[in-house]
Amino acid sequence: MFVFRRLLLYLNPIYFIASLEFIKVKQGFWWLALLLGIVLILFTVFEFTKRKLEKKFFNFLLAPMILFLSSFAFLLFIEDILIYNVATIASAVFLYLFLDQIFNYFYFNLKYQPYTLESFSFYINILAVYFLASSLFSSLIFLRFNRFLFALVLIVLTGLMV
Repeated sequence: MFVFRRLLLYLNPIYFIASLEFIKVKQGFWWLALLLGIVLILFTVFEFTKRKLEKKFFNFLLAPMILFLSSFAFLLFIEDILIYNVATIASAVFLYLFLDQIFNYFYFNLKYQPYTLESFSFYINILAVYFLASSLFSSLIFLRFNRFLFALVLIVLTGLMV
């Protein structure tokens, strides 16, 4: 089981990078990559929280899920290859580090350093808010997204992160 959990830990950022590289080539399948990424994060956090659907599961799920969704939406609007690759790698690294700390918190108490999860979730939330606001502003400008819906989505997701 330990090897499987470690595999899940490494599979999330690898899948994130691979799916975004695949989207650059085949742009029609972005929804499938998004759906598989959501399922993978759900399953990973469920496995790391000892397969219990409790409040802890939802608390630990929120930060990586919002990071994944907001960075995915942000990267759909990026055209410069260098910025696209840097943002992809940065998001994958933050996702890996946060999932690694969840893994250490539940399975290696001696290796876990106090307040590390709080720090990482703070940094992840800052990055996610930037990605979320940028992608929503882009959709507001390019897709003529409704301003009221824009404000509602931003307030709800930011409130969940806080």
